[in-house]
Amino acid sequence: MSESVEIDHTKLKAAYDGLVTMVGTAKSAATSASNNTPVSMPSIEGAEFTGLMSWFEDQKPELKTRLDLAILLDTKGTGHATYQVDKDTLDNTKTLLGNTLADRGSELRPSGDPKFIRAYNDILASYTNDGKVMSPMFQKLGPEGTLKVLANIGQKSIPPMAEDAAAKKRLMDLYREGLGSASKEPGFPHKDFADGLIKAATKDPEDYVGRGVTGYGLTSALSVLMYNGKFSDDFAGDLATGLDKYERLDHKNQNGLWGNRPGSEENFLWDQMIPYEAGNAAKDPMISMNSMLANSPHAALDFFKDNERQKYYIKDRTWAGDGYQSLSHVLDVATTDPDLIKGPESKDAAELAGATVNLLGQRRASVEDMRTFIDDMRGDSSKNFAHILGTYMVGADQAVNGGTYAYKDGVDPSQSTTATLDAFGNVVNIPLFDKDALAKFGVAAMSTDDGMLELRNATNRYESQKLTGLAGLINHPKPGVDGEVALQKGISENAHLEGLFLKANGDVAIAEGKDRDEAVGKWIDLGEQVVDLVPIPGVEGMVDGTAKDVVNMAIDEGKSSGVDSLKEKLAHYEKDATKKSNGNVDDAVEQQQYLTATALYENDLANHPDVIEKSPLFKDGHMLTFSEYKQLSDADQTTVRTKLYGGLDGVGNHWDPNEYKEDLKSDFHDYFE
Repeated sequence: MSESVEIDHTKLKAAYDGLVTMVGTAKSAATSASNNTPVSMPSIEGAEFTGLMSWFEDQKPELKTRLDLAILLDTKGTGHATYQVDKDTLDNTKTLLGNTLADRGSELRPSGDPKFIRAYNDILASYTNDGKVMSPMFQKLGPEGTLKVLANIGQKSIPPMAEDAAAKKRLMDLYREGLGSASKEPGFPHKDFADGLIKAATKDPEDYVGRGVTGYGLTSALSVLMYNGKFSDDFAGDLATGLDKYERLDHKNQNGLWGNRPGSEENFLWDQMIPYEAGNAAKDPMISMNSMLANSPHAALDFFKDNERQKYYIKDRTWAGDGYQSLSHVLDVATTDPDLIKGPESKDAAELAGATVNLLGQRRASVEDMRTFIDDMRGDSSKNFAHILGTYMVGADQAVNGGTYAYKDGVDPSQSTTATLDAFGNVVNIPLFDKDALAKFGVAAMSTDDGMLELRNATNRYESQKLTGLAGLINHPKPGVDGEVALQKGISENAHLEGLFLKANGDVAIAEGKDRDEAVGKWIDLGEQVVDLVPIPGVEGMVDGTAKDVVNMAIDEGKSSGVDSLKEKLAHYEKDATKKSNGNVDDAVEQQQYLTATALYENDLANHPDVIEKSPLFKDGHMLTFSEYKQLSDADQTTVRTKLYGGLDGVGNHWDPNEYKEDLKSDFHDYFE
């Protein structure tokens, strides 16, 4: 039997405000007394007082939920409201509140007094994180009803002086946040709701054009609702799968599929409802789909691990609407999220990284043609691509140094391999990169300073870690492995990897009409030996055979970890007109010699480190980076090389820089033609 509840919300508001004030005052007074009294005060420090305060806190949502429900129900402003519930519990009241929020949302009109939208927002904002309110609200609205609320509010007000775009945007943000909570509430029909949203947004225009039925703007409303949405993995996956079916499978990327839907853009405020970096997401829901999936890494990987989707979205589909920002972001998340690359999905993540490089490289026929691709990129696209490549540097290393994988139509673009590497032991889930595609991808990744710094930082870290592992074979010989030979081979491999990126920097400069030597010189001078890295898991056990497999060698310290110091160096570098590298073979060789020698020194291979530490190599107790070394006088540089490279005090017993110089020149020669 239902109960009838009558509320005088004026009195209830006074009671609620009094409760909030009382609890705050009591807690503040108790804290003050406890802090300022030298004796123990068990009456305000014990369980009895804290229990009482907890009970009062528990009453806040009981009163607040009923107060907001009464205000929403009192549509005539009488100060009173009556409602029926099966039982007057908090959960039942929340369900009724959700239903009432749905009713009031449906009644909002674009040209009404904006105070109604603001008042609605103020109540809604208190519950967007409460699934027990949001789930019934959205179920009451239904998928199409939800989009109609947003489409109604998204229209421009008439007269325009009554417009409150900020209040309208806040409502859309609150609906997006609220749907996120609803989607995570047990029992929410995520599959049916996702299907319903897509059905409403893709309704045949003949069902509403000229029939007096509201249908305009529902596509854009869905896009705004999804943009940067934080939904459950299931709901995000359902939406993405449904949109993929509609665009890729059912309509075969039909030209104008989204942009030509009826409804004058001049009548809507969509451009003010989403951020600038969203581009024209209001006309392209797939941009919003990407931004939504980027907040659900597992759903993103599950969606993009399909080969046919990879080919369509990475290689074929246009992303001119936002300059690849959403695609690069979601692919970055799906391939580098720490939980993914450390967990059971690490193989799928690595293979998607492979597909990203291999398929994006197919968008242009040659490295020279990448200038038009760079022109299409905007925002953080290059930085996102650089982070993917930097995370899987071992794949780039393998591709450059003898890789045989070549992508072409009919070949699986997403493959991985396992290799036993001298520096790291057994490494699994190494993505296979096509070398030509990798060169083109490198150009895209380094087309901005942010991208270049991201990749330079990752290269520094990877090469340092690799040399550390190889030096370990000399300090702790492994049966069957000649540590000295392995070290020389590793140095040569690092040179080839450097060469790939040196050429990419030069190609970017040429494509953008900039000075090639300056760009290459910048990459050279920002190279540095990275110390105090966390050891690669398993390296310590390589000698005694107890090492575990290294899962994909992914560097997961996070985007921009360590980049800030390089940014600072770049800023100083660009202001400093002295002793910069010229971007030629000799400079590249000099960098590799210096980084190799300092790496060997850091790994305890110098004969007399105490002598080295007294040389110009050290300043204020720290060893100079390569760019700092380049600022030394010619005489001091000579002293550093003599001490550090020599066998008497330095690392020359393990590495002969003079003998190796010509080998390095040969390694770099192709990159400077």
